[in-house]
Amino acid sequence: METFQSPNVCIYCGTPKVTKEHIWGRWSRRHALAQFGRSEHKIVRYPNKDFNAQGIASRGALTRPGSYRSQTLKIACVKCNSGWMSDNIDTIIPLLKGMNYGYWGDISESDLRNLARWIAQFTMSYEFADRETVCVSQPERSAFACGEELSDNWAIAIGNALPLVGNDPVYHRALGVDDNKNGREKRSKIAIFMFGMLFCACVYSETHLSPEVFRAFSNVQLVTIHPPTGQVVRKPRWQHHESDMPLIINDFTLAMDSGMLRMRCEDILR
Repeated sequence: METFQSPNVCIYCGTPKVTKEHIWGRWSRRHALAQFGRSEHKIVRYPNKDFNAQGIASRGALTRPGSYRSQTLKIACVKCNSGWMSDNIDTIIPLLKGMNYGYWGDISESDLRNLARWIAQFTMSYEFADRETVCVSQPERSAFACGEELSDNWAIAIGNALPLVGNDPVYHRALGVDDNKNGREKRSKIAIFMFGMLFCACVYSETHLSPEVFRAFSNVQLVTIHPPTGQVVRKPRWQHHESDMPLIINDFTLAMDSGMLRMRCEDILR
């Protein structure tokens, strides 16, 4: 299946004209816990795909003046942007408003499904800030756009975060897995980010997800919401800080089937 990678093509349906997609959602700007005037986006590339090598850092496309919650990317057509993408966000806004300020309350199974879809949608959009970190397959994105349930290629968890006085930080790590059978590299990614006082973690892999990933979620006081567990979700007491994020993303990387993992590149947005 064709991969819609052209800068002027919708990443979901392939329509050859794109509009600006608000990564965080325009509605969320007034709920930001701080209004800093600039975002810093750093990209670190690993040419030899070696975890232990010194990466090459550069400035990313999302280094811009203005509120960080006004960040946009030209990635979706009008029909997708104002249609199903907008519907996904509108559905989850009431829950996100509370979680942004640290209030979880009673969360239903449908709320958890919608929250997992919002997190997946955010990471699918965000990875196009640096197209070398695009890991979600085109069939996966297209199925998501058609309203299909998230596959078992995804592992998503949430947690509690300390309120920050700066930007909502995002760490996005792209990984490659050597596939000896098909002779091509399969991709995986890890994304962790804060949305106010909500901590989100998302792992996607074209290969089988190791059970260690879910143990790693639990070890850092995160609650798995996809795949669904059927258990009641309560807010953990532990509150994560931005300083935890480099350690957490490293733990998640080690928890994956890391025998053949190779670092591709990493994006950090603050």
